[in-house]
Amino acid sequence: MTGLRKSSDERRTQLVEAARAVAAAEGLENVTGRKVAAKAGLSSGLVFFHFDGRAALLEAVLDSLLEDIFGGIELPPGDQPPEVRFMQFLAKRIERLRAERRRMELFIDFWVLGVREPAIRKRIREGLERYREQVRPLSTEYAQGHGGMTGEGLAQVAVSFILGCALQVVMDSGRIDTAEYLDTVKALLVPTKKTVRA
Repeated sequence: MTGLRKSSDERRTQLVEAARAVAAAEGLENVTGRKVAAKAGLSSGLVFFHFDGRAALLEAVLDSLLEDIFGGIELPPGDQPPEVRFMQFLAKRIERLRAERRRMELFIDFWVLGVREPAIRKRIREGLERYREQVRPLSTEYAQGHGGMTGEGLAQVAVSFILGCALQVVMDSGRIDTAEYLDTVKALLVPTKKTVRA
C-alpha cells in the first residue's frame, strides 16, 4: 500500500506540528522524541530519523512558528495616506496578538531559550529582520513626510512596539487597550500644531 506512505517532507511537517503541539501544551523543556512520536501517532525512531537530534527538531519548530508569526504580512492598501495605513497596520497586528496568545507564549519560550542557544538566537534574529523588511516600505513612506524620522528607525520601533504588546498579551492580557495604545502612538508620531500666542 505505497499510496498511503507519506513523503519525507510530509512526515517532517507532521512531526513539526506534533512537536509544536507538545511545546504549546507542556513547554519547550518537555519536547522529547517520545512525546512527539506519541502525538504524531508514530514510532520514536522516526522522529530522529528525520531530525538529527532534539536541537534540530526545535529549530524546525521555531522556523514554522516564525513563518506563522512574521511571514506574509499584509499591509493596508495604498488608497489611504501613509499615516492612516501605518496606524491600520499596527491596529491589525495588535488585535491579531489576542487570537495568537498561545503562539506568542511559545515564541517567548524560544526567545528565552535563544539567550543560551546561539542557533535559536540566530533564527529569531533572522525572523525579526524578515518582519522589519515587510514593514519597511510602509514605514519608509510614512517617514518621508516627517523630518528626523527614517523608515528603518520607524520599522524597528513598530516591530519593537508589537513585540512589547505581545509580552503584555501573554503576561496580562486584560490590560491591553488597543485604542489607548494606538492613540498614544499616534500622538508620538504625528506632530502637533503649534499654537500662536496673541
